[in-house]
Amino acid sequence: MIKLPETVYVLDDNHSFLKATLRLLQSSGFQAEGFLSGQELAERFPFPRQICLIIDIVLGRENGLDVVQDLSDRSGTVPVVFVSATENAEFLTRAEQMTGQ
Repeated sequence: MIKLPETVYVLDDNHSFLKATLRLLQSSGFQAEGFLSGQELAERFPFPRQICLIIDIVLGRENGLDVVQDLSDRSGTVPVVFVSATENAEFLTRAEQMTGQ
C-alpha cells in the first residue's frame, strides 16, 4: 500500500498557478501549503511531517532544481514532482536524473 503524504508543499513563483494548484490539492483532501520562493520553503525546514513537493523548475531568479538539491543535501531523499513550461533541455534532463526517470 502506498503511503500518501500528510502535506504537499507547492513552490511556484506564478501566484495564479500556485493558488489553483493549492485549491486542487485541498479539494482532493490534501493539506497543502504554498510558497512563492525557495527561500520561503527553506525557512520551513526541517519539515514537520511526511511531505511531497511540487516544484516549478524555473522560478524567476531561482532554480527549482537547485532548491530540491539543497533540501536533499540536508535531509536525504525528498519526494518531488517537477512542473514547468520550460523547454530547456538541460533543465529537463537534470530533472529526470534527479527523479530517477
